[in-house]
Amino acid sequence: MDHKLFNFQMNNWRLVELALFIAILFAMWQMIGDRIVAFVNSQNEIRVAERAQLPKGGVVARESRNPMLWIPYKWRNSHNDSPLLLPDITPIIGEDPTITKQYPNMEQWVIDTISQPGRTLLRINTITANIGEGPLHIVGADVSENGTHQSVYQRIWRSDDTFIDQEAGRFVYHEGHNHIHFDNYAQYMLRLHDADGEVVAQGNKIGFCLTDVILADQEIFDASTVRISLPPMECGDREQGINAGYSDYYGHRLAEQWIDITNLPWGEYQLQIVVDPNNLILESNEENNRLSMPFIYTAETTAERQFNELP
Repeated sequence: MDHKLFNFQMNNWRLVELALFIAILFAMWQMIGDRIVAFVNSQNEIRVAERAQLPKGGVVARESRNPMLWIPYKWRNSHNDSPLLLPDITPIIGEDPTITKQYPNMEQWVIDTISQPGRTLLRINTITANIGEGPLHIVGADVSENGTHQSVYQRIWRSDDTFIDQEAGRFVYHEGHNHIHFDNYAQYMLRLHDADGEVVAQGNKIGFCLTDVILADQEIFDASTVRISLPPMECGDREQGINAGYSDYYGHRLAEQWIDITNLPWGEYQLQIVVDPNNLILESNEENNRLSMPFIYTAETTAERQFNELP
């Protein structure tokens, strides 16, 4: 046999074997690569959280779900023309009888004169629904130098399982709730006469632990093409969010779910909640973040709605 022909055939077989070997490695990487990435990211998060000495929290490595790490994240996403699936967060009163029955809303306000002696607090319930096409998904990023908070990115998904991240505020540990909150998520206030009247009392801009609590719209949920897999009704210390069609609920017994009305005279007011008052979240509709309802403050209504137990 011609040695040149033999060597040529052997070299071709070696190339075929090499190609098969690479194909097998690629297939294995596709099957287990995401687990490897998740493990590596988890270890990084643990180390960063320990260095920051946060009571809760850590860092989420901002990587794509695609386990092919050699494809740069920014390149993949900057060359993608698929539309973004934006959330749309809006407060709701709870016209749905099921929601109202299970979770009292703003109209079920109570007057608290016992939890903080000498003060009168208007305690309210809050439901915020995501009626957009995509989830409201936020992830923790860099921890501050003093370890008191960490920056937050809003993760905005596309239908092809890619996403972009943009800065959206910060996570802060809330001692009253004993977990991480997305800071400045909502604000409560009382106005004179109507929804645009003078503000006569208001609460602080408060943070929420964002999570799926109530299915607010089945059709929106069924139509959603991207859903984040986070434990419902649990406060994530690295990732939080509300899926499309779901809503979050905060009851009046929780810390800071109030407006201090200690010196407020009897009268008729507008009770108002504003979601995302600092406009940190990118949404498909920025015009439906405010909700108002009449608040009749008299001796009779106060007696009827007296808060009679400590939170």
